[in-house]
Amino acid sequence: MPSKQLISNLAKDLTNSPGLKKKQKLTFNEKKLDNEILNQLKLVLTTKSTKEVVKTIFTYLASDELNKKQSIYKFPSSDYLEKIEYISKVNKEDGAVNIYIPKWMLIATSELIKDRYKKFEFTSIDEVIDILIQSYFDKIQYLWNPQL
Repeated sequence: MPSKQLISNLAKDLTNSPGLKKKQKLTFNEKKLDNEILNQLKLVLTTKSTKEVVKTIFTYLASDELNKKQSIYKFPSSDYLEKIEYISKVNKEDGAVNIYIPKWMLIATSELIKDRYKKFEFTSIDEVIDILIQSYFDKIQYLWNPQL
């Protein structure tokens, strides 16, 4: 179908653009996350690293959302990116874990955050990561037990 091919090509061009290849530094405090769910996800993903769990969750959820929407243009990303960039500059915590996430992953997960915060009212990166941890955990729970 020509329209699907056009969307695919646009998405490919966009994800190959220099702006989206840039990475956004996310500084979060591991102690502020929902450690009960985080520890279960560490078991599932066979790692002891919170950083690796968060990277994996961003990758999985971003890919999943892009598959649903077919195009990166369908996400409410500009407010979200501005807020993330602002909070990342302001929140400098001791004992924080730094990860660098490609901007396309942030854009693709913006819908999940918007569902929780209608106007992106979160005040820390930890809140955003907690939502994504919960979303990923819910998907895994569903795969294990679809009746829930």
